[in-house]
Amino acid sequence: MKRRNIAVSLLLLVFAALASYVAVYPFFWIIGTSLREFGASLPTSLISLWEVLLPLPEKLPSSYQSTAYYTLIFNTKFLTFMRNSLLVGTLTTLLAVIVGTMSGYAFSRYNFPGRRKILWFLLVLNSIPGLVTFIPLYRLLVTYDQALRAVGLPKGLLLGPGGLVLVYLAGSIPYSTWFLKTFFDSIPREVEEQALVDGASPWEVYLKITLPLAAPGIAAIAILVFIGVWNEFMLATLLLGNEDYYTLPVFITQLRNQQYASSYGGIPAFAAASIMASIPVLILFVVSQRYLRAGLTMGAVKA
Repeated sequence: MKRRNIAVSLLLLVFAALASYVAVYPFFWIIGTSLREFGASLPTSLISLWEVLLPLPEKLPSSYQSTAYYTLIFNTKFLTFMRNSLLVGTLTTLLAVIVGTMSGYAFSRYNFPGRRKILWFLLVLNSIPGLVTFIPLYRLLVTYDQALRAVGLPKGLLLGPGGLVLVYLAGSIPYSTWFLKTFFDSIPREVEEQALVDGASPWEVYLKITLPLAAPGIAAIAILVFIGVWNEFMLATLLLGNEDYYTLPVFITQLRNQQYASSYGGIPAFAAASIMASIPVLILFVVSQRYLRAGLTMGAVKA
């Protein structure tokens, strides 16, 4: 019986080690690849792949100017694309949080005609695959862009970052509303009722009491929306025809094309761009961790 238990434990240990290797390998691979010299070719054999994971000193770039990081920052529009991603992500997140917070609070605290039907409609919207809506959304934006041009507005107003923010916002609001509605449901109504008894107005209750109590939920949905927008590239590729408007995911996928690969360093540049693109999200997550762990309540009902 003991031998059988030992054999099972060894098998589980081997399986866990293999699973860990498969999970961790891509991260080491992309870090090692990004450190290779600009335009360097990748090893093809399994044994030589260790040169990627653990670069030897002679395999490292001879100077910082020959690295993929230097090439991306100083010889491409990488910083412009990062700025575009930050602007689109920040604006979408801000609007989604504002609308989602107010609508979630309304659905949680008030009864009005059609409330349940609207909630079910938002739930159905959440369940529709995004790929199904890409072409209709594109045609809709093209039609409205032509209508805006007919009244004298600039061409491409909706076929660019503005249209991208609108589409992202339309996809984020249903999820944000449901998420925050559930979070507001967990906040005791007695806290708000006590504030109303003490003379606070409904807006004061909402802004000074309910929102601070819901801060962990608001922070969580803000992070989820921002990460989703930051990583999305299919809609961005469809709507952003002008290279000056590219977001980081669009640019990174372009690095796989032969035209960009020959100019910007190929796979090492692709790996370096992927690492640099992940830095803002990592910073956001680390900074928000302490806030996310904050307590759900910051006050109490008077006895």
